[in-house]
Amino acid sequence: MRIKSLKIKNFRNLEDTVIYPGEKKNIFSGNNAQGKSNIVEAMYFLSTTRSYRTMKNNELIKWGADWFLIQANTESRGMENEIKIFYSQKKKA
Repeated sequence: MRIKSLKIKNFRNLEDTVIYPGEKKNIFSGNNAQGKSNIVEAMYFLSTTRSYRTMKNNELIKWGADWFLIQANTESRGMENEIKIFYSQKKKA
């Protein structure tokens, strides 16, 4: 499976991020605390529906926000799919 696009909103320190990975290897570089590991964690969460850093999903929400969204458009064996996870800490009435 290949990720064609990855959209991340309000996840850890990522407010509104869109990535279009290349078809081969991709390298994330930058200063400390810029969100490189959070991108990897978001992809992991999208694949497994859990974090490898915490058991509490509320800790994944960006400070000051009530929800997060991770969305990927993928391609596998000639078929395109959209995978989307939306998590909100607001309780249902």
